[in-house]
Amino acid sequence: MLDKEQLRYIKRFKTLLNVGNIDRNAELAMLSAYGVESCKDMSAYELLELCNKLELEIKPDVAKTDKLRKRVIATINGWLEKTGRKGMSLEYIKTIACRAAEVNEFNRINESALNSIIGEFARKQKIAKTAKEIQDGILGEMKATAGLN
Repeated sequence: MLDKEQLRYIKRFKTLLNVGNIDRNAELAMLSAYGVESCKDMSAYELLELCNKLELEIKPDVAKTDKLRKRVIATINGWLEKTGRKGMSLEYIKTIACRAAEVNEFNRINESALNSIIGEFARKQKIAKTAKEIQDGILGEMKATAGLN
């Protein structure tokens, strides 16, 4: 018997096939890569993997936006690390991005906003790096003046 998750992914798979105008022969070719003749014989994980691959083929702009989302996460994480807040959770980073874009859900941030966030947090990283260098320079001078070297 199929569970709810498998049924949800089967429905998604069939929808993607229709959206992409993929015929039965192409569908069978995809399924044969998993050693099955029907999507009902696949696990939920296999169906998810297949749907993700199919979606990237049908909607190439999804892949571009996905890469931008990953860059947003990386730049915010880099800024957090440069400001001494290492090891923050992914949810915390996504919350920062949502606040910056003024949206409630990370995946709803549009491409333009993603690019803006990347630019802003890259700039913040440079500022944090410069501030750290200035701070280290001042502390070094103070130690040298006080004879603490």
